Amino acid sequence: MMKRAFSTVACMKLPYPAVLKAAKEAGLAAIEIRLDDQNGIFGLKDDEIDKFLVDLKESGLVICDFAATLTLIDYDETVVANGKKCLALAAKVGAKGVRVFLGPFSRTFSGYGPHNHEGIVKMLRELCAYGEKVGAEVWVETHNAYATGKSLHALYNDVGCPTLKFIWDVMHPYEVDEKPEETAMYLRDILVHVHIKDGKRFDDPDMATFLYTKLGEGEVPVRDCLSELQKLGYDGYLSLEWEDAWRQELKGMYPDVSVLLSDYNAYLDEVGKGIL
Repeated sequence: MMKRAFSTVACMKLPYPAVLKAAKEAGLAAIEIRLDDQNGIFGLKDDEIDKFLVDLKESGLVICDFAATLTLIDYDETVVANGKKCLALAAKVGAKGVRVFLGPFSRTFSGYGPHNHEGIVKMLRELCAYGEKVGAEVWVETHNAYATGKSLHALYNDVGCPTLKFIWDVMHPYEVDEKPEETAMYLRDILVHVHIKDGKRFDDPDMATFLYTKLGEGEVPVRDCLSELQKLGYDGYLSLEWEDAWRQELKGMYPDVSVLLSDYNAYLDEVGKGIL
């Protein structure tokens, strides 16, 4: 059975007790922690982590993964070192994986800069090897230059590491015209996590990303994605990724995270009828 979670990117300024309270009251199973700019948890110091873990256990929630800001573009020892720190912290708090991005960011197709595939492969091999030692996986999201299931399936074969797993963000493959059944086919054996969101196309054909919307107000075929996940027997998390921290079109839509999570549950209950 698919489980529900949400990314704390939706409430990065909230103290963790308020985040845990909102997630628990919404009946979610897990939280996906968006790491801060220093790759830390809620800005906590090292000596505050143990108290956080006690409170997390009491809440009945778990951490499904860390959403790190690490971006792999070309081989970079500093990025690898930061990735290893994130993996070690994930293992310490019981998070299964650490999400990383591949390739440069751009909101337009013409704005994409170059990336070094071989350098990315080398970094992923090093991070996966370290993750195996400490007990945490490397998770790559359908995003940027690697937005499709097809590209990530090929990447998995190039890296050759069984602990490299993938996140299906339901929007990004669709932005570049990969159908849900195609994404599911490519990721079927290597899928570990799913991001839920909605949006719609711009009129400008050079726009590589959608205009984000409330769930149910865009054109992302979320129900089709859920149907494909059901066919795969997927029993992982469906994680709401509400990116109002930097998506101007989302700012101010919700007065607080509890209302956001209530709408998320209502949306999944409706779109997932007969599936979830």
